[in-house]
Amino acid sequence: MSLRLVQYAGDEPQVYLFDCDATGEEMTDTLHDSLEDAMDQAEAEFGVRPDEWRHCAQ
Repeated sequence: MSLRLVQYAGDEPQVYLFDCDATGEEMTDTLHDSLEDAMDQAEAEFGVRPDEWRHCAQ
């Protein structure tokens, strides 16, 4: 499993939190009003702390 925080151009400040399976396929997603809100959700639901994220630009 992996998690991704994604912000699409034009959607700012909204951020998607994607829950992905072992192959990277998206299983579920939630939309949040800010990066902080998405990170709070990831911590509450999956136990991922803000300092555990790494930035991967695409």
